Amino acid sequence: MTVKSTGKAQPCPVEKAGSLDTWYRRILQNPEKVIQPYVYAGMHVMDIGCGPGYFTLPLATRVGNSGRVVAVDMQQGMLDIVQQKVQLSNEPRNNIECILCSEDSLGISGEFDFILAFYMLHEVPDIEGFLSELYALLKSGGGVLIGEPAFFGISFSHFASTVTVCEKLGFAVEPVHGIFMTKAIYLKKL
Repeated sequence: MTVKSTGKAQPCPVEKAGSLDTWYRRILQNPEKVIQPYVYAGMHVMDIGCGPGYFTLPLATRVGNSGRVVAVDMQQGMLDIVQQKVQLSNEPRNNIECILCSEDSLGISGEFDFILAFYMLHEVPDIEGFLSELYALLKSGGGVLIGEPAFFGISFSHFASTVTVCEKLGFAVEPVHGIFMTKAIYLKKL
């Protein structure tokens, strides 16, 4: 089964990046609470479709100086915003690396303990190819948290098809509850 993008969503333009990082979103989808069950000190993690870094800096805090965060986006302007936030941060942030990817491939090598793909999977043209790439990047026992907006018209059947592809690729799939207005799953590489 090949699952393609819904074809409806385009990445948020850099000019609207501020709408992705607001005080009210922090109340409704607190990034620290979202990542807390999955991310620990010393981990090597990736934030795919990082946008303006809503999750990136909290991930860097959580993994600490012994960990590493790779922030990935296909818009250089979003990565520039992340780098500006790092420079303005009160904490030293030597553990964040920003990488520009293409629409067709992350172009990254290495092994990761955790990958976050939050509100971006519906923008990916080849979901099966993308998930295969994530599987290859994960360490054994590592996991991926996928969150998709419940309000963008991403149908239950499309999300269910994505789950089926994840299982076919060898992921153990666990539903995730409690993230406001979000359909979410945690994928574990066995």
